[in-house]
Amino acid sequence: MTNTTLSGTPSLLSPANAEVWFKFDNGSYSVGQFKYIIEVYTVDDNSVTLSDLGQYKIPPRPSGGSGLFTPHRILLSQLGYTLDPTYVGSSSFCFATESNILERYSINYGFEYNPGITFSDTIISGTSVGFTFSTLHPFIVDDVININKDNKNINAYYDGQARVIGYGSYSITIDKAIGVTGSIETGLINSLQRVHSQTDDFYVYNGTRQYNDIGYDFTSDYVVGGATGGYKFLTNITTEKLIRESQYETAQFLCYGTYSSQPNFGYTVKTFGSANNQIGTYSFTYSYSNPSDAIISYILPTGTKNLNGLGVSFSSVDRYEIHLRSGSSYLTQSKAILYRKIDSRCSNYSTVRIAYMNSFGAFDYMNFTLDKKETLSINRSEYKKILPYNYSIGDRGQTVLSQKVDHFYQLTSDWMTETDYNYLAELIYSPEVYIIDEDGSGISSVASYQNVAGNKYPVIIMDSNFEYKTYIRNGLLNLVMSVKTGFEINTQTQ
Repeated sequence: MTNTTLSGTPSLLSPANAEVWFKFDNGSYSVGQFKYIIEVYTVDDNSVTLSDLGQYKIPPRPSGGSGLFTPHRILLSQLGYTLDPTYVGSSSFCFATESNILERYSINYGFEYNPGITFSDTIISGTSVGFTFSTLHPFIVDDVININKDNKNINAYYDGQARVIGYGSYSITIDKAIGVTGSIETGLINSLQRVHSQTDDFYVYNGTRQYNDIGYDFTSDYVVGGATGGYKFLTNITTEKLIRESQYETAQFLCYGTYSSQPNFGYTVKTFGSANNQIGTYSFTYSYSNPSDAIISYILPTGTKNLNGLGVSFSSVDRYEIHLRSGSSYLTQSKAILYRKIDSRCSNYSTVRIAYMNSFGAFDYMNFTLDKKETLSINRSEYKKILPYNYSIGDRGQTVLSQKVDHFYQLTSDWMTETDYNYLAELIYSPEVYIIDEDGSGISSVASYQNVAGNKYPVIIMDSNFEYKTYIRNGLLNLVMSVKTGFEINTQTQ
């Protein structure tokens, strides 16, 4: 029986929402009841300990006998996200590590088949039982076998699955204790499972792979410090994004541990005036060593309110840039810089700050600065109570049995460029959207007593369509969007 070989793997880093294909081959795939055995494990970056996510069996393909397996749905269940808009950090600890968006994993693999070998008697080996064979057998230590005894009236517990813990040319010992002795016992071993090899470690993250991304290696562009020079933040927005003074915001990126452990790794904020004159430069470092062989997810503060907490002044500032930095060098490859423009326009309306999960599993932010329409939708169930013959004025006949109150908002953005508008398709189909309370005043007209600046309130997008627009066809562009809160308003009759 030949061992299984690994003949195809995914990239080091892959989105978990689409297939992550591993290909296996075995020259003996045509033997009886053959299957490839796959075991999926997550790997802890620091201790490198494994956590078992289950064993899976796949049959060989009819043509060529290969086995194809994708663990993406298994691993997707291990992923989440972190929305921390108020993160500030410090001048020497300027990034926060984030473990929810990313999962490190490996796969053990082997095979299973039916050897169809009969044993002629039992043997004793220390405190364990074993079996003897009249011919050479294929078993080795750590094989998992299935035993089917002929006589089930004695030592019935020998039957079923067991692990081989020792062997000779014509005998094996299994991990079951000796039972009743003195009689010849025969039977059949009708299954052999052997897991013999392990893949290298790989990563999945809570992102998406689109139809035209087949074959695209996300590692090359989205892991900072790689040999291929990937230095992109986890966002599709590359334009100068508007942000108001005193607003929270964070960004996210992935980086090799070897790179982020270098001296003076960090970022620099450059501020500019309206004449594009540079006003200030502020540098922050990350003085911490991470596992060298790991990919790490980091959050960095990018909002005006976050950076102001680090001493960045926005007095007379028109725009600013955020550069990742290693030593004295800026990482200036495409998309390596985040661009922000201070929006100082006056408005008669209060700004609604939206955070939404983008296609990389990180969060982007958007301001809705024009009219906000707030509506309550109330759905009541009533019943009619029969009044007694001697009822008093004030006794109720029609009575509310229960009611459900949903809270809706219609949000309107300011006018924007064609490019910025069309980026917002990600907002409309985002699975995770929040309204950020910037100043602790709350987001609703409904009375509440626990409003805290930086609170994030889950909402659900109600729009089911998004039209990509152009200046030529549509003229001035803005987005009107309807949402409802991800929680109901509590009343005395729920």
